[in-house]
Amino acid sequence: MTPRVLYCCPFVPPEWIGAHGLGPEEFVPCGPAPAVSAGMCAYAASFVERCGALTARDGVVFTTLCDQMRRAAELAARVTAAEVFLMHVPATWKGGGPRRYYRDELERLGRYLVRRGGRTTRRARLPEAPAVRRAQRGGNQSPGNGVPLALLGGHAAGVHGAVVELLQGCGGRIAYDGTEWAPAPLDSERFAEDPLEELTRAYFDTLPHPFRRPDAPFVDETARRAASHAVRGIVVLRQAWCDLWHGAALSLRERLSVPVLDLELPGEARLQGRDATRLAAFVEMLQ
Repeated sequence: MTPRVLYCCPFVPPEWIGAHGLGPEEFVPCGPAPAVSAGMCAYAASFVERCGALTARDGVVFTTLCDQMRRAAELAARVTAAEVFLMHVPATWKGGGPRRYYRDELERLGRYLVRRGGRTTRRARLPEAPAVRRAQRGGNQSPGNGVPLALLGGHAAGVHGAVVELLQGCGGRIAYDGTEWAPAPLDSERFAEDPLEELTRAYFDTLPHPFRRPDAPFVDETARRAASHAVRGIVVLRQAWCDLWHGAALSLRERLSVPVLDLELPGEARLQGRDATRLAAFVEMLQ
């Protein structure tokens, strides 16, 4: 059986894991979050809990996109038989230094994958997309003639469908779904020639994530897509204690001309009555 490598960060290329002959597994929460202490993100807690089911043959990749996941990597090392790898992703993106740093981290990740039983890659073949990445949600639209909305936020898989259904029920529709950003398409020939450079181009150079500083690429891309879909309001889903998306909602509210609803989630895969009330009130305000 092929060893699995669990990951959850959009800056971890599953193609790189697949090129080493291992099985990339993107974490998607599918139930209520475990009980957590105050101050811990429910998504991070769910990821740590999932790590506990891994075997010594498997691997798990954390990144430094937020302090919650950095701390969660330490907790996971205590509960999992798998070797934990912490990948450092530079927040700054200007200049050549951060780009080289990200490429070096991909190279370090490659050495980790070889330790996990993966093959050494020199001229790597790009794996088939279905084998390395689940279907993207980003860009999906809901039908109907309701108020056009944009849906943003991180780690929202567990409540995504419920939120879309609630918005449709109160007169809204998702004109732009940005809950998951996709990297630029990979070129198989360039990947075979220099996989590290091609992965750096597709991921580090193109993902407009709110984690990045300055956050102008994220705000500008959101504004562009919102305008192209004639969006009249933006709903940001975020986990409690998520400073990253809390700050992103503030940036959008300050720099975009459309109203922004910052909806704090109580935990994965469940919404509370007050959430439905806030969503309905937001849509009613825009009608």
